[in-house]
Amino acid sequence: MTLDTQSFQFERNTLVIEPRGELVEQLTKETSCGLIYFSRRVPAEQLARMQLAEGLGIFFRFNLERQMETLLKIAQMNYGNIIIAYTAEDLIVGYVTMHPIDESERWNVLNRPGEALRVYEFGAIEISRKWRGCDISSNLMRAAFEGDKWIEDKIIVSVAFAWHWDYEELGISKYIYSDMLKKIIASAGFQKMDTDEPNVMMDGANMFMVRVGKRVPLEVEQEFYALLHRNNRWGL
Repeated sequence: MTLDTQSFQFERNTLVIEPRGELVEQLTKETSCGLIYFSRRVPAEQLARMQLAEGLGIFFRFNLERQMETLLKIAQMNYGNIIIAYTAEDLIVGYVTMHPIDESERWNVLNRPGEALRVYEFGAIEISRKWRGCDISSNLMRAAFEGDKWIEDKIIVSVAFAWHWDYEELGISKYIYSDMLKKIIASAGFQKMDTDEPNVMMDGANMFMVRVGKRVPLEVEQEFYALLHRNNRWGL
């Protein structure tokens, strides 16, 4: 797929995370699938010149154009961060998305106007069906988090819904897939936490995972924990 970049209006981020388009050189890796490069904070302009591998885009029934549009949108957001695994031919074979949480989420009360961003979201990780088994997911997590000082004063939440997962393609149950995904996300310092958030409780396989940065103030951490169970007066 080639995107018509002339019809796409790029906006300059006013609060961009620096440095942009950071190549994580220590994770450039020779795999059984060939040489794979890893970059984080990839600008929309760079993404638009690349292609997505077939087998990506489960969120859009593998419609690559819609998937690319979503990645471009996130890349343009203030504090939007797209992390990619790609080949020398600029073929994207896997990605991670990270961005500020939606204003409708209960955790957003900690992101107060005029103050530093406190709560951030790990949006998704996806590997092309045709590029699985190349140890890409674990290295994408390293590329997203390793050595990134910017995230250490933030609480990062990950809400994983079973209906997003490609477990049927693998021939396994959603619970086995949940365990696999938990290990991948936990590799970056996330812990699974209980919450009474209705969307999380909708399916027993869903997961709510949280990474608390090393420099998060104790009072912010305590405020966040108080939000986990908002609808249970006993706090259980």
